[in-house]
Amino acid sequence: MFFSWLNKYLAIYKLSLKQAFSYRFEFGIWAILHPVRLVILYFLWSSIFNYSGAAALGGMTLSELIAYYVTAVVLDTYVGVDRRLPEEIYKGDMVIAFIRPVTVFGRLLAHELANRSIAFLFHMLPTAVFAFFFLGYNIVSVPYTALAMAAAFLGLLINYELTFIIATTTFWTRAYYGTSTLKEGLLYLMSGWLIPLTFFPLIIQNILKFTPYPYIMFFPNTIFLGKYAVSQALGIIAIQIFWIIALYGVYLTVWHLAKTKFTGEGV
Repeated sequence: MFFSWLNKYLAIYKLSLKQAFSYRFEFGIWAILHPVRLVILYFLWSSIFNYSGAAALGGMTLSELIAYYVTAVVLDTYVGVDRRLPEEIYKGDMVIAFIRPVTVFGRLLAHELANRSIAFLFHMLPTAVFAFFFLGYNIVSVPYTALAMAAAFLGLLINYELTFIIATTTFWTRAYYGTSTLKEGLLYLMSGWLIPLTFFPLIIQNILKFTPYPYIMFFPNTIFLGKYAVSQALGIIAIQIFWIIALYGVYLTVWHLAKTKFTGEGV
C-alpha cells in the first residue's frame, strides 16, 4: 500500500519535471542573474569592509560573507505554492482537487520538489561553479556539505508548510497579494536571506530561534560554512524536524477548517 501511495506522487514529480524543463530558458536567465547579483554584493561588501576597517562584521569576514550569499543561492529553499494554491482556489479547481486520489498538499509538494530539482541543475550549480572560479568559493568539508544539504531539504519543507498554511487563508480573505507580500518580507528578513542574522542584536537573534524562520535558510547556510560542531549541527536538524511535525499539525487543522469554508469559487 505504501508503494502504491508513493508511486502516485512520484508520477506527479516526474510530470512536473517535464513541465519545469520546458522553462529551462527562464532557469538559464537566473543562471546569469545570480552571478551578477553576487558580483554586486562582493563589491558592495568590499567597500563596506574597506570603509569600516574591520576584519569581520556580524561575526563574519568578507570571504565568509560572500560564501554565505553564494550558499544562499546554492541551498535555495524558495517555494511558489503561495501562487499556485490561491490560483486554484480562485479558478474553482479545488472542486476537482478535493476528489483526486492525492492530497492537495502532497501534489503541490511534488511539484515544488520537481522545480527545485531543475533549479539546482540549471542555476544553483552553475552559480556555485562561477563562485568557485571567480569569488574563491569552496566547501568546508564533505561531512558539513552533507549535513547542510540535509538541513536545506528540511528547510525547504518548513518553508513549504509555512507558505501553504498562509496561502490557505485565501479561503477566508478571497485575496492573497497583500498577505503574500507580507509573508515574503518576513521570510527574507527573518530567515537570513537579506542579511545574516548575526547582524541583528543578540536579543533579536535569540527570539528568532523560537520561530521556524532561521531554520529555513540561516542555519542550513551556516552549517555549510562550518560554523558549528557536528553535534550542534545535528541538534539544529533535530529542531527542524520538530518544526516540520509541528507545522504539519497546524496545516491539518487549518486545512480542515478551510475545506468546511470552501464554497467553490470560480465554479
